[in-house]
Amino acid sequence: MLKKTLTLSFAILFSAVLLSGCGGKSDVPATKSAKDLQDASTATKLVTLDVQGMTCSGCEYNVTSALKKIDGVKEVNASSENAATVVRYDPTLANVEEMVAAVNQSGYKASAPAQKKNEGE
Repeated sequence: MLKKTLTLSFAILFSAVLLSGCGGKSDVPATKSAKDLQDASTATKLVTLDVQGMTCSGCEYNVTSALKKIDGVKEVNASSENAATVVRYDPTLANVEEMVAAVNQSGYKASAPAQKKNEGE
């Protein structure tokens, strides 16, 4: 009975680790520069969010997914290596405060430095 309980506990723990996203591969494309994203559209703005807590491509995927749920977010490029996420968005539909809240609700700590809020204008 103890062996069965330990095996079940291990299986649940292993599943939880896999579902958390860390260590997995992501479909997130290679990091693009803010300039590359800016050139994609003139009707959009860019913001670079500082995001603490990303440690792997799975984390990058989680942050990207949270931001892409916001209407008006056109493109997201998260980098755990740089602890930053560049977002191209339509300012008539989305705002930086909404993006910061979405990232924070997904379990990471986001902020938009004042000097970067108007990047790309």
